[in-house]
Order: sequence, then structure tokens, then C-alpha cells
Amino acid sequence: MSRQLTITEVRLNNISTCVAITASTLNVLVETFKIPGLEAIPNTTQSLLKLLKTIHLENTPSLHSAR
Repeated sequence: MSRQLTITEVRLNNISTCVAITASTLNVLVETFKIPGLEAIPNTTQSLLKLLKTIHLENTPSLHSAR
């Protein structure tokens, strides 16, 4: 039986989904308009997404810890 997600996990999943969509949209804008300096915004957004995934993994109970 799978365990129920905590409210924090649900929120992290929702935030991660929104940030991933935003990063994708920003990449399209950078490729379309080619404005100097604009590349930093999607790069920062991608870094934020990686950080959110790391936080989520660190706060998710491992199956191996239930020994």
C-alpha cells in the first residue's frame, strides 16, 4: 500500500510543476526574442527547480528507513 503524501510534499509538487512550466515558457521567450541578458532568468528558474527537487527528495521518507 502506498503512503499518503504530506501537505508539504503536495505543495512542493505543485510548486515544482509551476516552476517547470515557467522555466519552459521562459526558454521559449529567450529563443524567440534573443534579448541579451534574458538568458539569466530561465537559468535562475532552472536552478530554483533543481533546488525544489533536492528539497523534496531530502524531505521524502525513504523506503529503506522503515527497517
